[in-house]
Amino acid sequence: MRTESTGTSSTHDTISEIREEVKKYQMPYDLSISAGYDGLMGDQDQIRNCIQRTDKKLYLDKEYRKLRPTA
Repeated sequence: MRTESTGTSSTHDTISEIREEVKKYQMPYDLSISAGYDGLMGDQDQIRNCIQRTDKKLYLDKEYRKLRPTA
């Protein structure tokens, strides 16, 4: 399985690869992964602000997934 991602296309490839790996174990439940991400916004930004934005994006992703479940 590839461990790095360089863009949206690679992200979708990685997600597909994870799903294929999980199928091998025939788990009795679905696996879902949500991720938030952000970056520092210039020299004056602080890491705690970046983490707060990241956390907000994580929960936005979770809410989005609740509304659009995968097949």
